[in-house]
Amino acid sequence: MTLTPTKMRQQMAKKKATKKNNTGINWINSWSASNKKNVIEINIRIGKLTLLQVETNKKFRFIIFNLGFEI
Repeated sequence: MTLTPTKMRQQMAKKKATKKNNTGINWINSWSASNKKNVIEINIRIGKLTLLQVETNKKFRFIIFNLGFEI
């Protein structure tokens, strides 16, 4: 069977289409123990005024009315 240039182009197009459709899905395991971090964030703001902010992520930050401390 001889292939004409048109049939060759059609076969090449089919090959390219199947390569694009077989990409699959890369799953990220976010449930493993190494991906979990103890993070707590509470923010209450009105414009630029921070009424209350509490954060814990290796450090502890506590702010009331734009005045606070970080340990």
